[in-house]
Amino acid sequence: MVKIVECLLQTVSNSGARRTPQTAEKCNEGQSHTFNFQYKSKKHAVTCDTSKTVLDALNTNKIFKKIKKDNMDKEIVIKRSKGEVPRAAVKTDFPCCLIEKDELLDISFIKNTGNVDTKKKATGRLSFSNKSENFVIFYIKTKGGEKVKRLMKNNELRKKVEDVCVYAFKEDKLKAALRRDGRFINAIFKKQCVLREFGSEINYGMSNTVEHLDRKCFEIIVISDKNQPDSQDYSLSDVNTEMNETSAADLKENVDPKQHPVNTEQEETKNGNAVKSKNSFTNLFKIIPDSEEISRILCAQFPFLLDILLKRQEKPRKKSEAQRVFRAEYDKSVQSFSEVCKIKQLMKLSHSVCQIRVEGFARGTGFLLFGQFILTNAHVVMEILESPDKLSSTKSLEAAFDFERLDSKVKLVPVKRQIAAYCYITDASKSRLDFALLELDAVDEITGRPEAEYDKSVQSFSEVCKIKQLMRLSDSVCQIRVEGFARGTGFLLFGQFILTNAHVVMEILESPDKLSSTKSVEAAFDFERLDSKVKLVPVKKQIAAYCYITDASKSRLDFALLELDAVDEITGRPELLRYYCPGPPPSHGGICIVGHPEGGIKRTDPCFIIGKNKTQEAAYKHISENINFINVITQRCFEDKWDIYENQINYNSCFFHGSSGSPVFDEDCYLIGVHTGGYVYPGEKGKTRSIVEYSYSMQSILDMIRAQAKIKGLHEIVNILEAYSDKSYEYGTADQENETDIEMEDCD
Repeated sequence: MVKIVECLLQTVSNSGARRTPQTAEKCNEGQSHTFNFQYKSKKHAVTCDTSKTVLDALNTNKIFKKIKKDNMDKEIVIKRSKGEVPRAAVKTDFPCCLIEKDELLDISFIKNTGNVDTKKKATGRLSFSNKSENFVIFYIKTKGGEKVKRLMKNNELRKKVEDVCVYAFKEDKLKAALRRDGRFINAIFKKQCVLREFGSEINYGMSNTVEHLDRKCFEIIVISDKNQPDSQDYSLSDVNTEMNETSAADLKENVDPKQHPVNTEQEETKNGNAVKSKNSFTNLFKIIPDSEEISRILCAQFPFLLDILLKRQEKPRKKSEAQRVFRAEYDKSVQSFSEVCKIKQLMKLSHSVCQIRVEGFARGTGFLLFGQFILTNAHVVMEILESPDKLSSTKSLEAAFDFERLDSKVKLVPVKRQIAAYCYITDASKSRLDFALLELDAVDEITGRPEAEYDKSVQSFSEVCKIKQLMRLSDSVCQIRVEGFARGTGFLLFGQFILTNAHVVMEILESPDKLSSTKSVEAAFDFERLDSKVKLVPVKKQIAAYCYITDASKSRLDFALLELDAVDEITGRPELLRYYCPGPPPSHGGICIVGHPEGGIKRTDPCFIIGKNKTQEAAYKHISENINFINVITQRCFEDKWDIYENQINYNSCFFHGSSGSPVFDEDCYLIGVHTGGYVYPGEKGKTRSIVEYSYSMQSILDMIRAQAKIKGLHEIVNILEAYSDKSYEYGTADQENETDIEMEDCD
């Protein structure tokens, strides 16, 4: 239904603009005012429609067109004369509504160094709202701050201007705004860079929204030289999504298909009026043959549908915002399936879905329910019934598996004539029944397809009572922040002590017993939404317990027990140690990780344990599917000394960077381990890939904490852990090895 409505909106938008261009043009008109431009000391006036871009307005002037034609191989520079930072350069797609009345724009041209793609079309909005309050503008120095050698793609721009003026929509993220601007080098998105405000020295991370940056001036500085992984980068850099979805409410309701944001590369026709575009918007959609009548009916009904939507909203919305309901609000529940592990899970289950074919023609869909039985709707086979118990003896019925492409090698499995169960009624309780349980006639063809096996452990996390329990326990999960930046995840183990991975705080150690005295470390609780009221609890410098070794029993230890400095802030949160049962961790079944992947909000990821007897099989499967990277995988395996340890729990998760230190729960919501790392290697285009991810079980961690606490005389900790200890464990036999397993690295 959602897809149909989306297509309806697109059809209405395109067909409406296509059939009535004059009406669309009228709707797109914004308020008008004038500004001036100056080229080589000569000034010229331009009438500006505030819903258009600066370059759109300049292109209406014949003198400017000639100037542009004479400099077609160069890059245009447009400098403002007003604003908080005069002489700042704006982009060609800068909204006219942000240009002040009678403002003078200085036009010049610089050499195109080839780093800036002048053939690149401006993606995103076709027309702007004429209300300046929908936008944010801020200024950035073209010369970077600390550790920044070069900032602008075109170095000539740095020589020409001291500041650039960047515009964004209020709900945009900073990284998306800078990527869309297009003038900054890609390195600032790979390194850990922030915007530092002049005057206040406040740093703004790339994942922040821009709404608080309005009219402020910044310089870009590098916090860390370490390259950020692709897995982190993609979540913040989908500029087209940011532009077309998040801020779609700021578009005009009707768009003239001829109107495009333009750069200096756009071609004009001989009459000088129409603008050509290789990526014409109308080329994206094909006209359905003989659809004029239905299109007319749908267009006529659309305003009433929009009014109904507006009335249903708790808060009044603009019409353009209501249109987003179709894309954004309905899409919200689908986002849970955007996590990698869930897509993989769904794809496994999809192998059991088949197409029901009668005499070779598709009639419906079914799926393998159990054994050799498939389930479909009764009405799918209703026309070929001889009786409620038997299918037609003259017509063939088959289940087509693996029909995923037109050229797929489909497995056609015949269906037996006898029907196992059939019902097409409304029963006494007013329940509607419409099903047919059919038996396949060739069981060998469906061997290995999932019935309920894959789904079983996920179902444990779909039970309401367990979801409630997991959410309650998640209140004890926190984000570890160093100097305000996310470094990993931790959780309240007992009392005022939180547990995380040793490698999360390794870089800020003064000694194995003490954190850096010059850098602040905090635990951020309740970071569940970007606008959450986060509780920041300082961490004491003294470390209660710390270990990063492989011990004599071949158990890997990577933990840090930290003490919080404000106990009142964590009152009422469950101590996760109470949800641990001593003993070996489960070897199969479902688990759930709760943490802060990518340095973002708190998330959960249900996945499946890969048993020790199946680890090799899982690794082989991954490598065989990525055989092109066998040399890279082999090299990384030797360099990093990949090994599987006795206390290791393996699984396939989509929790990577920033999630180190996350608690891992079993199907019954008991704590079983600490999410630690994965066997990673650089895949295609340098993207971080992982063969398998893992956590270390709680038992060896708790035993080592207790052993260290005994030596340090921390009797309170010793007594607390007494009930959870393994009496056979002896401290003092641990051998530190120079291991370099690839843990989940820091994020921004």
